[in-house]
Amino acid sequence: MNGQVTIVGGGLAGSEAAWQAAQRGLLVTLY
Repeated sequence: MNGQVTIVGGGLAGSEAAWQAAQRGLLVTLY
């Protein structure tokens, strides 16, 4: 899967979402 995702919120939920997205091959930007 190719793509990019931006996640606003680096708390527990945001970090988990970023981790899961990165594991699936997405380019993640976490703020």
